[in-house]
Amino acid sequence: MIVAKTKIYKNYQTSIPKSIREKYNITQDTIVEWGISEVGEPEVKFREKVKLKDIIGLIK
Repeated sequence: MIVAKTKIYKNYQTSIPKSIREKYNITQDTIVEWGISEVGEPEVKFREKVKLKDIIGLIK
């Protein structure tokens, strides 16, 4: 299923379509993780950037 299409620009840059940004609440602090699944398909995952305030107190 194709949800949206983007173009690859100079230096292999691309943009994340608005519908995807809104669905996954992507901001400028979001980390994009690229991978290849066990069956050889590309995978893209989004996660929030870890901030210092999030890790304070985790180490004893």
